[in-house]
Amino acid sequence: MKLLNKTYLLVGILIAAAGVNLFLLYQIQQIGTAESYTILKVGDLKVKTETVSKYATSIASGNNEDRENLKNEIQDFENILQVLESGGEYKGQSVVSVPKQIRGPFDNSKLNWESYKENADQVQKTSVFDPNAVSALNYVLEKNGEMILTTDSVVKEIAELDRDYNRHKEIASQLQELAKSIGQQALLISIGEGEGTQDQLKKDRILFEIGLRKLLQIPTTGLDLQLVGQEDEELLEIPRENSESLRQLDPLWEAVQLRIQTLEERSLLSEEFDMARTNLQNQRDSLQSSL
Repeated sequence: MKLLNKTYLLVGILIAAAGVNLFLLYQIQQIGTAESYTILKVGDLKVKTETVSKYATSIASGNNEDRENLKNEIQDFENILQVLESGGEYKGQSVVSVPKQIRGPFDNSKLNWESYKENADQVQKTSVFDPNAVSALNYVLEKNGEMILTTDSVVKEIAELDRDYNRHKEIASQLQELAKSIGQQALLISIGEGEGTQDQLKKDRILFEIGLRKLLQIPTTGLDLQLVGQEDEELLEIPRENSESLRQLDPLWEAVQLRIQTLEERSLLSEEFDMARTNLQNQRDSLQSSL
């Protein structure tokens, strides 16, 4: 009987020990899961920095519907920071606090986040586009059709003249092609594509101005002929009856040329926005490296 009691006692001890071990194993697994989720949340923060930047830029471009998205992303980021700092639950998952050995870098991340958030706020408040450049671009695009039609009329009027005006005919055809090229370059600028469009636009403008002055018998003084491979030349005066469209082209071009010069000198993106966006990108890189 004593042996049987001892056996029951031993079995009871083994069962109790097994229960304790199972409980400890469960706790270890839970801690491991929580730590894993903590690591995942840190990774999520890096992704969210990109999302915050995207929404801030979108708002600056005029998409006000993204203001709520930006607000939610910022709030979510701060919620994750808070739970990482003290531990707890995030969307139903247990998250342990950041270990002491990396508490210093984590605190630095919080400081970087505050700076990043301020830069994101600055980006969304800054206009993306330079209003003067936008106005100039719209004018050039609006008048381009009229430029092409008017140069076409110039070509037709001069085509009626004899062979003494062959050089005039060549220049008139060049003006028509340049009018088309100017429209294409302006369109590329408007959609943010085309490398070197400002340089090409400048060359087209100088070439057009040179050609027009030659047809109007105006000196090309002050123009960079060497830049576009041109030289001075004397041409016969075009009869008045064959230069009506040419006289119409002169004031039209003068107005368009002023706007083209604005596009040569100014980027479509405002300097303020470009600076704010650069600051945001630099702060983003600093924040991501600390996470």
